[in-house]
Amino acid sequence: MKKRGLGVLIAVLALVFVISSCVLFKGTPVGKKWKGTVNLTTAAGQVAAGPYNVSITLEFEWLFGNSKIIGGQVTLTPALAAGKRAGAEPYKFNITGGEYAEADTTLSFKAKEVDTKDILDFTGKVVEKAISNGVITFGVLTVGSFAISEQTS
Repeated sequence: MKKRGLGVLIAVLALVFVISSCVLFKGTPVGKKWKGTVNLTTAAGQVAAGPYNVSITLEFEWLFGNSKIIGGQVTLTPALAAGKRAGAEPYKFNITGGEYAEADTTLSFKAKEVDTKDILDFTGKVVEKAISNGVITFGVLTVGSFAISEQTS
């Protein structure tokens, strides 16, 4: 009788784990492709200050309410003034790590510039698939802000 009860208990626990794993290992609610603007008020290492169009791709690993950011890329393309021709090379950064905390909707990640290895920190809160209060720091200095939103395509 004890073996049968233990077997039933193990079966119930296994069933609970299988059902809960759908919640524990679900895809991240943040999205993976983002576009928006960046305004660097001061130079960030070799990255010049100025307005940029930004494209961010995030790669996630989701577990227990936190989404670990395991990779991705940030591209800063200089915004053109009216009547100017394109020609400036974009700054490209590889994302080296970060996290999206579902409990307080905080998104933070570090990105390393491809050519010069300067590291920028991006932090902000996600509200309805957008970040409007993002902050960029370089070391201990706040160097700018960003506003991005999730893209569906």
